[in-house]
Amino acid sequence: MKKFYRELEHAGDLAIEVFGGTRAELFAHALTAMARLMVEEKGIGNVARQEYECAAADDLDLMHDVLARALNLFLIDGFMWREAKVEEKSRDRLLITLCGEQYDPSRHRFLREIKGVTFHRLFTGRGRDGWRAEIIFDV
Repeated sequence: MKKFYRELEHAGDLAIEVFGGTRAELFAHALTAMARLMVEEKGIGNVARQEYECAAADDLDLMHDVLARALNLFLIDGFMWREAKVEEKSRDRLLITLCGEQYDPSRHRFLREIKGVTFHRLFTGRGRDGWRAEIIFDV
């Protein structure tokens, strides 16, 4: 699979740039990138699903809310996903499906803590080569 995100230089926090061919793919890749930054993919099974909807007036708020809600699934409920699917229900509403399982520290390798999703320098947009986002996480 082609690399769909990369880490960016940022003092004190964790910054990434995410790419997608479509808007829905951009959101799915952002969710998957966040998961890969926290827990190593190896060993995460696709045995359970978590679904939720997010709605917001613009893509910046939507990106923030989609990621923050998924982060809370991990931090509060202990659910870690291997893959993410995003369906556009309307321009301002997305259906998120995360496929994974309960995090088990004896089987899953924890990589780093993400405390929150920030609005600092948050960007989403479409260019000639597809969709792109920049996201900064509080670590």
